[in-house]
Amino acid sequence: MKPRQFVTFVFWASILMLSGYFYFENAVAYLFGYRNERFGDSFFRNQFWFVAHMIGASCSLFRVPIQFWKNIRTRYLRYHRIAGKIYIIGSLVAEASALRLSLLNDCVGCRYSLFLLSLFFIFTTSAAWYSISRKNILAHQQFMVRSYKCAFDDA
Repeated sequence: MKPRQFVTFVFWASILMLSGYFYFENAVAYLFGYRNERFGDSFFRNQFWFVAHMIGASCSLFRVPIQFWKNIRTRYLRYHRIAGKIYIIGSLVAEASALRLSLLNDCVGCRYSLFLLSLFFIFTTSAAWYSISRKNILAHQQFMVRSYKCAFDDA
């Protein structure tokens, strides 16, 4: 393995490990009741939206790091396309539920930031899909990086 490949591998492995840590440390807590007592009632009133967001965000959070590996993209194009469709569906679920949760959040400052982040997530994911449907691979790659950044922040 070349040094550059090794660094790339370590980088993406770190991203996956951090995502896994975040997921099990924070996201799983939503499934058993949010830890913060202030938002405890909010969780049970809006449990459907919280769980939908966690499921959709999980598709986005864990699917993309594998998609960014050039060897997988080029060797397994069919897998790349199927995984991309799963990412889009998961993103739409996460985005729609995040928009809904942004309107329900008790924290007013959180409402605005979550609402805007959800809109950016919708835009970047849609732009990535539109770019690849027009065979503009470079724009697709750039919008997917932006979309994943939004997914990573949103999760």
